[in-house]
Amino acid sequence: RNKAFHGLKKYLHKKRVRKTFLRALDHPSRVIRMYALDALQQAFEPSYLPKFAEKALGDPDKHVRDTACWALGSTQIPEAIPILKQASQDPETTKAAYYALGCICHLESLHILLSALRSYPKHVKRLEEIILVAIALRGVYNIATTIEIPDGTHEEIRQTVLSFLEHPNH
Repeated sequence: RNKAFHGLKKYLHKKRVRKTFLRALDHPSRVIRMYALDALQQAFEPSYLPKFAEKALGDPDKHVRDTACWALGSTQIPEAIPILKQASQDPETTKAAYYALGCICHLESLHILLSALRSYPKHVKRLEEIILVAIALRGVYNIATTIEIPDGTHEEIRQTVLSFLEHPNH
């Protein structure tokens, strides 16, 4: 089945194939659900957003929720930001949500990531926290170097990033 789904991706321009992938989002196999999310993000249509949100926020499998977050980020549509913000509150999908927010070059994504960075203690020690900070910083960099940033936000970015760089325990 996996090979069949992988082979179908080249026919995403056909509505019938996209419908097959949409139905596959409810398949019992997490691998099939993940393949379907990956395929549909390549031919994303706004009507898919509710289904992607359902998978990002409510799928029983963490890997499917992560894949849904990454797929939403790759669409780069601002409408995905509230979904990813909500997904970032789930400790199991925080990394994927932060990564996806960093892919959506929008001021709202930037502010969510800066807020997340400010919420971490300045002496982060656990590897998991260090990884989350690094992913959020990567997202801030990606957004800040891609879109027009209002003047006041430049200082907010500088202060937030410097607060992590000034502490030797990172």
